[in-house]
Amino acid sequence: YDDGQTDEGAAFVYFGNEGLSREILIKQKRSDLSTPIIPPLSSYSNNSFGMEIKLFSIYGRMIAKYQIEIKPYNTPFTGTDLIEGAWTDLGTTGHTFNQTISGLTVSTLYKWRVRIKYHPKYGASQLYSRWYYIQSNALNEADFRTGFPLAVEEETTRSLMNFVRLSYIWTHSGKIKFIFNLPENVEGKLVIYNLLGAVVYEQTVQGRELLFDQRYPSGTYFARIYTLEGQSSTIKFNMIK
Repeated sequence: YDDGQTDEGAAFVYFGNEGLSREILIKQKRSDLSTPIIPPLSSYSNNSFGMEIKLFSIYGRMIAKYQIEIKPYNTPFTGTDLIEGAWTDLGTTGHTFNQTISGLTVSTLYKWRVRIKYHPKYGASQLYSRWYYIQSNALNEADFRTGFPLAVEEETTRSLMNFVRLSYIWTHSGKIKFIFNLPENVEGKLVIYNLLGAVVYEQTVQGRELLFDQRYPSGTYFARIYTLEGQSSTIKFNMIK
């Protein structure tokens, strides 16, 4: 802790929770704000997740807001780049906030912490609560992972799959044959992504099938076929070198 001198050290004392005060309640959720995320599972979104935060005041009725700090798993908390809610009357029974946080990086482990900021005009003797973390995790553990590149698209395009319907089989020669049902004279594009979302292969296609003879490192990949008309189909497959 620095405050005029480097590494001078400090002790912070906070009111509440040893007596009748109540802990704030925090749940991490998918971006739809309805499905909980069990640490450290996926948010099922490439770049966002949700939080439900119920704040209680240790001062009785108080105007306050939440502050969220979210960092990649291997980045230390610094108290900067905080996400803040709006000033809100917490009432006498607390207030629940639902927040979707976006702008995250695809397929990345994240950790977070939350605290209360009290309005300075209403007599709070301290402006901030302590930081709260997810209870089931240690401070050095990841809380969730953002989704793989095509996780959302697999769900949102499912209703269109009866149009192009991508699938695959392994041939006797050890190659992958992608099978689809593009209508006559309709051109599509087949794109293959690795788990980090990088394009490793793309090819314009027509007709019913494509023999894929490229060799990449063993692992999980996503294949997506789409047309200029907006029809698409996505599958996940494993490559064995």
